[in-house]
Amino acid sequence: MSLSAADYLCSLWEWEKVTSNPWVLSTLRDGHMPQWKRGPPPFSGIRCTPGPNSQEKADILCAEVQSSLDKAAIEVVPTGQENQGVYSTYFLVTKKDGGVLSWAKKKNRDANPSVTAAMRTVFYMAKEDIPIQKYSSLMEFQKIEGNEDIAKLSVGSNATYMSQTAGEEFQESIAETIHKDVIKQIRAADMYSILVDESTDIAVNKQMILYARMVDPVSFTPLTFFVKNITIRDPRSDAEVLFKAIQSALNEEGLSMSKVYGFGSDGAAVMVGRKSGVAKSVKDNSPHCVNIHCMAHRFNLATSQASKNIDELKSFEKTLVDLYYYFGGSKSGNRKCEWIAFLDAVQAVYKSWPALIEYFKKHSDQKSKSFLETLSSYRFIALLHVLMDVLPSVAQMSLVFQKQDIDIAVVQPALNGLKNKLTLIKSGQSHYQAEFKEQIKCVIDKDTGHTKSVSFKKHNLSFEGRLSETTKAVSKVRNDLSDNMSRNMRE
Repeated sequence: MSLSAADYLCSLWEWEKVTSNPWVLSTLRDGHMPQWKRGPPPFSGIRCTPGPNSQEKADILCAEVQSSLDKAAIEVVPTGQENQGVYSTYFLVTKKDGGVLSWAKKKNRDANPSVTAAMRTVFYMAKEDIPIQKYSSLMEFQKIEGNEDIAKLSVGSNATYMSQTAGEEFQESIAETIHKDVIKQIRAADMYSILVDESTDIAVNKQMILYARMVDPVSFTPLTFFVKNITIRDPRSDAEVLFKAIQSALNEEGLSMSKVYGFGSDGAAVMVGRKSGVAKSVKDNSPHCVNIHCMAHRFNLATSQASKNIDELKSFEKTLVDLYYYFGGSKSGNRKCEWIAFLDAVQAVYKSWPALIEYFKKHSDQKSKSFLETLSSYRFIALLHVLMDVLPSVAQMSLVFQKQDIDIAVVQPALNGLKNKLTLIKSGQSHYQAEFKEQIKCVIDKDTGHTKSVSFKKHNLSFEGRLSETTKAVSKVRNDLSDNMSRNMRE
């Protein structure tokens, strides 16, 4: 495809914004210049590409040559220059636009068992969440096991389609086909809902994921489809920017905004603001649209707000974050997480606590001393066990709301179960709190009757003042957290 001068300059300008690599920019400006180790070799005669050993391969070769000529990717050597330059034989590799693969599919995809076997392998890997990096080894394994279709997956000696790159291109081809089918279904629907959510990737770029939800006209079952992952390049990321991004994404897919009868999002003001939120802009373009605040987000908001005014939990959260960064965690996209997101961190500290104590005892730097002091405090260990009781139950409830096809009938019983669990936690009789009480060892001062020292899993714990006062402080945190969660869920 040829570019106009304006398109070319815009493309070059976009590249200049993301890279300063001189090779990339010079290639875009001047075209690719072959790099020679010792300068261009002298003319040594015209080299001819050996004829393929089958008509099918000859057809592929000719088709690719003609395709490259049509796209002006190559040109016929001008008359009079035949005895100059350097000649190379021609060979085929897969390319982003499909290349040989697209030609083979157009010619006889369904009747080609080798291509079918490779694409089934890639599809299986995607369904089973197997990384595409395993494509080559999985294909080699099938060859060893005697899969003749895989063994025949080649065009000449150069293109065997066994590399990771080939697997990625098969994957793209499958994804493109599925995406076209999905968009076709959505276009045919009389109405559909859209669901959006914002995030930040590892490069700290704003992303917005877009889903569509509709009812199957035959089975009357709800269908949820991934539509697009949208990169938000405007640093403002306000409601106007986000709405235009959604509108542009739908337009690109040929989807009508007027058919959007439902809009689902989190409860951020930029999304659901009554005067200028994205939901209002959607409703302005589709008057029948109903805005729905995602129940999973509402539940997470209710649980995170429960710890908002509890200083001890803020301090506990900071310790987890500091531990993550201390052991090499990336600070890219550093932002506050919901309490449910800390479940894995809490479980990791719970399981590895003795090892962490031993590690920090062997290091004398100031950070290690600070961590040792915090992790070996009675207050920290007691709160750790409280959270081990709270967070798994909250996370399980969150997963109920996140199910693709949620059964409304199970929501109320699940909420009642969580409320009962919070009541048990508040009583101090829950599983991990009981475990903590069993494993704690106290030494009582015979003269005063007060606790002299406390140990847990053979490690001494520190506490402020009297142990009874620290225990009361922990109980208050536990009760406040339980009460706040119960109240927020009712509201």
